Amino acid sequence: MDLLTPPELHQEIVKIWGEYEIIQNYRRGSKRTGVWEIRPKIKDSETFIVKSYNRKTRWHPEVFAYKNWIPAIHPYAPELIKTLQGENYQAIIITSLKGITLKQASHLPEKKVKEAYKKAGELTKKLHRSFKGSYFGRPDCRGNPIEIFYHTDPVCYMQQSILGPIEQGEKLDCFDRKEENLAEWALERAEIFKDSTPRAVSWDSSPNNWIVDPENGEFLGMIDFENMVWGFDVDNFYMVMERYFPDFPQGKEAFFRGYGREILEEKALQIRVACVKAGLNGVVYGVLHEDKRTENLAREMLASMAKKDQ
Repeated sequence: MDLLTPPELHQEIVKIWGEYEIIQNYRRGSKRTGVWEIRPKIKDSETFIVKSYNRKTRWHPEVFAYKNWIPAIHPYAPELIKTLQGENYQAIIITSLKGITLKQASHLPEKKVKEAYKKAGELTKKLHRSFKGSYFGRPDCRGNPIEIFYHTDPVCYMQQSILGPIEQGEKLDCFDRKEENLAEWALERAEIFKDSTPRAVSWDSSPNNWIVDPENGEFLGMIDFENMVWGFDVDNFYMVMERYFPDFPQGKEAFFRGYGREILEEKALQIRVACVKAGLNGVVYGVLHEDKRTENLAREMLASMAKKDQ
């Protein structure tokens, strides 16, 4: 019989519900998080998602997000049932959205896919409009900065966010001359963020975390908020711009129809700088963790940014 791991988490779930069955293990083999859909062995019980973390720096922001930010987009997100902490684990229990990711829904007609992108844009905008932070960085579960590296000054925050991967890249010798020049170009333009306000943003919002009904394509909601931070609104766009919009420009049009097309013009330079920053971090992460896919995608994004007129 499959059980939740570590054993302490299994024992905590048994204390809450008694016996349970695992319907699906979504992160089998993952070293970062565990995600299971379970059903308590209680008559007419619903299924729930149990998510565990090996890094408190991911558990804290997701707990804060569920308690403070995510209610703003209900019913288009799971609801937090309980937070759990032990000596060797951190976890949450949330409700389950009965669907598949938009990334998995390749069978849906383009019309439905575009509708999902548009809805994701609308919900992203709602999160950005609904909250203003007092600092840039990851929050702990109570809203305090969880990291030593946080700033109230947006220019300083952006500068440090770019200098970090530049310095790591020098040690790893992983950037070519064009990428180094692009990094310097972005660093010189950090000043354009001087009037920015910290917003509730996700570095990982994409069709891989947007849930749809597999039968009719109805947009059911967003999941996975461990990478939410108080950040720049344009930080929210990097993942879709890197991995989805190049192959599906109709998705870009639909997303920004939902979000508001004006940002593509009003903050075009900020979007570009944010994409360079994230691309640099992606290369460093890929090299450090021997993750060639992440590294290659990040380099492709940097190359596309370098093609634009400077």
